[in-house]
Amino acid sequence: MHKDAENKVKYVFCAQDKAKAYEEAMTGKLDDMKYEVCTKPEISDLLKVHKDTAAKLGISGTPSYCKQSGHIRSKFSKDRGCP
Repeated sequence: MHKDAENKVKYVFCAQDKAKAYEEAMTGKLDDMKYEVCTKPEISDLLKVHKDTAAKLGISGTPSYCKQSGHIRSKFSKDRGCP
């Protein structure tokens, strides 16, 4: 996992405009700008839920998607079945 990945996820979770924040994170804009790291405990809790769920599904890379076909697609992996 990238060293700033968790802080970027927290940034997206805390943002008023989550779609814009997600786009900033995914296009690398956050790599070149200073951004405020969210320190809200509920956001850390939400991140933990996401990480625990991903671990149960065997997902370790991002982005990952569960497609309508019932397969998980990760950026660096082949399709595999969704549980």
